[in-house]
Amino acid sequence: MPTRNLRGVLNSALVALLLASLSLLGACESEPQDPGQSSATTTTTTTGGGGQGGEEPSDCGNGVVEGSESCDGTSLGGDSCESLGFASGALSCKANCQFFTDHCVPYLGRRCEGDGQCGDGYICMTPAEPGGGPASGYCSARCHSDEACPVEGSLCLRLHDDDTEGWCFLGCEIGPELVEIDDPLDPYKCQHRPDLRCQAYASGPSACIPTCGSDNECPADRVCDPRTALCVVSAHQGKAMGASCDAKLDECAGSCLSFEGAQAVCTSRCVLGAPIDSRDCGGLGKGLCVIRPDPNGSGDYGYCTAACTAHDQCAKPDWWCFGNDYPNVSNGFCFAATKCPNGDECSSDELCMVVGSHGPVCLRVNPSTCAGENGGAGQGGDGGHGGGPLVGPCELEFPLETQ
Repeated sequence: MPTRNLRGVLNSALVALLLASLSLLGACESEPQDPGQSSATTTTTTTGGGGQGGEEPSDCGNGVVEGSESCDGTSLGGDSCESLGFASGALSCKANCQFFTDHCVPYLGRRCEGDGQCGDGYICMTPAEPGGGPASGYCSARCHSDEACPVEGSLCLRLHDDDTEGWCFLGCEIGPELVEIDDPLDPYKCQHRPDLRCQAYASGPSACIPTCGSDNECPADRVCDPRTALCVVSAHQGKAMGASCDAKLDECAGSCLSFEGAQAVCTSRCVLGAPIDSRDCGGLGKGLCVIRPDPNGSGDYGYCTAACTAHDQCAKPDWWCFGNDYPNVSNGFCFAATKCPNGDECSSDELCMVVGSHGPVCLRVNPSTCAGENGGAGQGGDGGHGGGPLVGPCELEFPLETQ
């Protein structure tokens, strides 16, 4: 029988969760602002491109840098990404004989432990920042407006609500859409760092924001705050990831995420497409980064769904526990179960069930424990079976209640 592996979860349960009547509305009122808010009206800029535009010189294309040209073909006039103020990368020339710097890597947003690793004019923002800081450091600069930041397209944001001065954050673009849960990170988005999320803001532009996923990313005297995703001395307290929450109350340790027509749940931000390992969402024993706002892709912001070992650990009536085939992971994760009012909407390894006052929904079973096949329809009671390709009683993939 097919299993719901980590790739399949994204394209089945998650798509159903976000697109089929459960459209993501965003974080509810209990969630604080993203780490900072633009300190000035953001101006429209372009990312990369470099150099001056204008009309193409009549002698452009002869391989010799002359006149108003910055470069010509493969001739860069002795310049490089580094000579133009970037940290590294591959400089090339556009057809109009101006530099193409999209593949140059800026200092802004690089990992750092001290200012000396960040280049002239930059400051290393460390985990020890008052009020919380990025787990692996972040080369930045202090600012009062976007225009004061050293990289075109970057944003000036307040890291904490009570800051009077902002920090510069590297700009980024949301998308393309995630196809598989482990889609590789874009090498030119957010410094190719799995601990930076491309975060969209209401004003339009997006920025690369530090995002810790577990305490072991932070120094020994700090922990990863589930609300701000920064390393802090004392984390926010409240309901754990996966718990049901009220959009009008500040009751989650992280953020309360609202859905149209479904139960709001406590969650934390994470980085979509980042390597599936121990860092995101507290590790695979605590959660999985798969809740994807449309049209987010690899390297963009997402939200965690909680790990589970029984159905009662997921927020009812919409969230249920489903397994995976990830190596050495015995727990499941909370996802929206398919509703089955007609009894025939379930996959071949699921049964249409009514559990207490909830349902009918399609729940995963262990097919080897079922009596056989059945094409009829119906609804069972607690632990019973309904219609579909299998005949109960069957043993559920996960128990209804925590043992």
